[in-house]
Amino acid sequence: MKDYYGILGIEQNASSKEIERTYATLIEKYHPGNFSGEAKKIVEDRIEDIKEAYSVLSDDFLRNQYDKEIGIVSSVRPKAPSKNKNSQTREINSNRRNLQSKAKEANTEYEEERPKKEKSTLGTIKGVKNVAEVVFSNLPKIRFRKPEKKGVLALLAAIAIILVLGLILWFIPFTNGFMRSFLLMN
Repeated sequence: MKDYYGILGIEQNASSKEIERTYATLIEKYHPGNFSGEAKKIVEDRIEDIKEAYSVLSDDFLRNQYDKEIGIVSSVRPKAPSKNKNSQTREINSNRRNLQSKAKEANTEYEEERPKKEKSTLGTIKGVKNVAEVVFSNLPKIRFRKPEKKGVLALLAAIAIILVLGLILWFIPFTNGFMRSFLLMN
């Protein structure tokens, strides 16, 4: 079993603040960016051990279990006095309310700093009015160009073909009744 206290270089009765401070110092000291080659590989392994030791010793539950496994009496570190359930519940609720109020304050500060977003009018009468204003305000600017001769001739030819087909269908006995009902709507 690894000696986590030895890896971090701290006493067995070290406080959580001392553990954090030592961890930060060691991580900075053994940062892999400061080394190269074979030394970098060794330092990376050392960092993994330091992180593992810190993860166990920074968590009170895991630290107590680790201490039991290596045979350290739990009375070495002073424990917080036990509280009854009601006072613990009140404290938890108080902490929760404090956190919620801080979150609300942070949110309102963020909302004040953020630029105000205009409400969408899409699909409302106001939105339709806005679109109509934009369209009709640009109408005087729209310029229609003269139709080309080819386009006019094609349109006249299409109308002539439709009229000729209608006349042919009118004189065919089978379609005559259909044409009369369609045109006269009886």
